[in-house]
Amino acid sequence: MTGILKAQSVQFGPKAGFQVSNFTHVNDSRAALTWFAGAFGQYALPVEGLGLQGELLYSVQGINDADTDIYKERGMNIVLPLLATYELMDKLKVHAGLQPGFLIRSNLVIDDEGGRLTFDRTYKYHRFNMAFLIGAEYEVMEGLNAGLRLNAGMSDLFIGYTGQKHNSFQLYLAYTL
Repeated sequence: MTGILKAQSVQFGPKAGFQVSNFTHVNDSRAALTWFAGAFGQYALPVEGLGLQGELLYSVQGINDADTDIYKERGMNIVLPLLATYELMDKLKVHAGLQPGFLIRSNLVIDDEGGRLTFDRTYKYHRFNMAFLIGAEYEVMEGLNAGLRLNAGMSDLFIGYTGQKHNSFQLYLAYTL
């Protein structure tokens, strides 16, 4: 009986969604619609309603040129959100925590009449970043959750510059297996 109860306190599954991604204090830029996907694992603590959640996500982050869509900056990242969760009411959870992230590659993409050009700009960025997360998740139907989350960057993005941070607003679906 103890084994069955213990097994029910751990849940996991896939998670994916879209995000409106932006960099602060970067001239001539505007937010970009990007995406993320990966998996989550959640552990229910012995205190009613409290839990811990970890995630492993591949996240595309970036910005667009403010005037046209010709220039796009896109960073491919592995992010590891670490969250405390609390069930406010039946089917509604709130969460907050930290998200360490690791830049794999960053590209400047230029789309114009001449075609598409891609330039590696990874060397301009810090490879490690940290963000604060806050959000909510609602169980739409058994096993299927929809959520909203705000990611507020805490780390400087560019090498040699201060004040530029990555922020995003996410909308996602998660399925508990």
